[in-house]
Amino acid sequence: MKFKMPAIKVFHWRMLPLALVCLVAGLLFVSIDIWWLTGLLMTLCAIGIVVATVLAKRRRAVGVVCLAALLAAYLMLVPMGQYLGAMIGDEISAQTVGRIAMVSADENGKIDALVLDHLQINGRSVGGKASVDLRYQTTAAMGYVYADAGRSDYVVGIPLEIGQTVSVKGTLTGIKWHYFDSAAMHNIVRKVYFRLRADGLAMVDATPRLGATEKVRVALYRTLAGNMSGQSAGMAYAFLTGNASFVPDDVLAGYRSSGAAHLLAVSGLHVGLVAGLLALLLKRLRCPSWGRTIVLAAVLGVYAWLCGDAPSVWRATALVVGGSLCSALGRRRDAPSLLSGCGLVLLAVRPLWLFDVSFLLSFAAYAGVVLLYAPLRKVLRRVPGRWGNALALNVAVTLSTLPISVYFFGGFAPLCIPLNFVLIPVMSVVYVVLFACALVSVVPALGILLTGLDYVLRVVNAAVVALGGVGYLGLRFEVWHLPLYYGAAALASPYCLPRKAIRYSAAAATVLLLAVWTLVDTFA
Repeated sequence: MKFKMPAIKVFHWRMLPLALVCLVAGLLFVSIDIWWLTGLLMTLCAIGIVVATVLAKRRRAVGVVCLAALLAAYLMLVPMGQYLGAMIGDEISAQTVGRIAMVSADENGKIDALVLDHLQINGRSVGGKASVDLRYQTTAAMGYVYADAGRSDYVVGIPLEIGQTVSVKGTLTGIKWHYFDSAAMHNIVRKVYFRLRADGLAMVDATPRLGATEKVRVALYRTLAGNMSGQSAGMAYAFLTGNASFVPDDVLAGYRSSGAAHLLAVSGLHVGLVAGLLALLLKRLRCPSWGRTIVLAAVLGVYAWLCGDAPSVWRATALVVGGSLCSALGRRRDAPSLLSGCGLVLLAVRPLWLFDVSFLLSFAAYAGVVLLYAPLRKVLRRVPGRWGNALALNVAVTLSTLPISVYFFGGFAPLCIPLNFVLIPVMSVVYVVLFACALVSVVPALGILLTGLDYVLRVVNAAVVALGGVGYLGLRFEVWHLPLYYGAAALASPYCLPRKAIRYSAAAATVLLLAVWTLVDTFA
C-alpha cells in the first residue's frame, strides 16, 4: 500500500495573484541593487514554475500566469540603473543652471524651495532634477515670491515663476539610494537626484517656458488664488492635484499628525468620486459598456496626467478602468486578481514605485479592503446600513496602512479612525463641489463660486490642526514585521480555508505578538 501525503489547503486559489505580487516585490526588494542576484533568483523561480506546470495535470493556466508575473519582474530590472548616471558622490560647490519646474510657497506666496530640471552643473548637462533650498543666508533675505498667484497682497520680494531659467550657486549633494529612507526614495522616484543649498540665485531667462501640464496647473492655481485666501487656495490646489507645495507648513503638519494627510494626496477616494460621477452621467446617457470604459480611461488618464507622476492616482485609475473593462467583457470583477494585475502592470512600467511610500500605502489600503472588509463588517453587524459599511471600510483601510505608516513615519495618530469617519464624508462633498467649481471657473465671472468654499476650508483646516496637536503616538516597527502582519491579515480574510476559530485565533495571536514586540522595542 502506497503512502499518500494528505492534501492540506490553507488559502483559496484567488489569493494566488496577491501572492505573486508579494513574490515579485520580495525578489526586487532583497536584491535590486545586485541585478545578477535578482536575475538568478527569478530564473530559479521560473524553472521551478515551468517544471510544476509541465507535471501538473490540471490548471496549467496558473503556471502560465506565474511565468507572466516573473517576466514582468524581469522587465522591471531594465530601468533600475538609469538614475545612477546622474548621481554624484561627495558634497561639492557648484553653479547650477536649470528651469523652475516646481515651487514650494507659504500662504503669503513666499518661496522657500524650488525644483529645477534641464540641469547644467558647472557647465555640464546632467539628467534628473535638483531640489533647491532657499532658506540659507542671502537667498532667504531676498524674499522670493511666487509671481503666478495672481494676488496683490503678497509680501514684497523678487518674483519667480514656473518655467523661468535661473542660475543657483551653492552646495550640491547627490541623494543617496536608501530603501529605508522614505524622503530619499520619494525624491529618486520623481527623478530628483540632487539637493542644492543655495547661497545665491540669479535670473538667466525670465520668459516662462511651460509644458502642457504646467500650463493647466498654473492656470488652475491662478483661478484658485484669485478667488480664495492664500491658505485655502493652497489647500484646494492640493485637494485637486495632490501637490501640497502651497500648503503652509503648520497646516501640513496638522494633517499629518492627525492622520488625515491622505486627503492632500489625490488617491482612490478622489479618483473614485470623479469616476462615480462620470459613470452616473454615462449611465443616464445610456452609453454602452465599451463606451463607458473608453470615456473613463480617457478622462481619468487626463486627470492622472494633470496630477503628475503620482502612484496612488495611477493605481486608482488602473483599478477603475480595469473594473470597467471586466464589465465590458462580461467577466466577473475579482478584487484580488484586479488589484494584483494592476500592481504588476504599474511596477513593470515604474519599478521604483515599489520603494515609494505613496504607492505602498495606496496598494495596502485597497488590499486591506479586499482582505479585511468582509470579516470586519461581520464584527460590526450591529451597526446598521451605510454607517456600518463606512465604519468597516474605514477600519479596514486604517489597519492595512498602519504598519507602513508606523514603519516610515515612526508612529500614528490614535484619533485617525474617528477623525476620518467624520472627515471623509465631509471632504467628499467638498471635493465634488470644488471640482465642479474649478471646472466652471474657466469663465472668469463664475470664479466667485469658489469664495464660499474658502470659509469651509478654513473651518476644516482649523479643526484638523487643533486635533493634530492632541497627540501622535511614536512607535518603532521593524521591516520583518511587515510580512507577519500582512500574513495575519490574509489569515483573517475570507480567502483562508481553515475553520474560522483556527484562523482568527492565529491572526489575533500574530498581531498581539507584534503589538507587544513593538511596544517593548519602542519604550524599552
